[in-house]
Amino acid sequence: MGRLHYYKPPNGEDSYCSSLSNIKKLLKKQGGTAYTTHYDRSGSIQEVTPIVLGNNADTTYRAISNNSRRYKKNNFQ
Repeated sequence: MGRLHYYKPPNGEDSYCSSLSNIKKLLKKQGGTAYTTHYDRSGSIQEVTPIVLGNNADTTYRAISNNSRRYKKNNFQ
């Protein structure tokens, strides 16, 4: 599955594709909106997710799905 990241400036200009780190810098400095399009192997759009400042990772999901002995030992499970 592939991904492309897009930034739309607050002044109404067209969105354009850029790197995720560059988009986050633009969001912080200029505002606007941003999103990621996720593509499946056939090239069809599978999902579109917003990009927000901060950590986009779903740490709750990662913690729940981590079954390693090391994780369980360090987190008293």
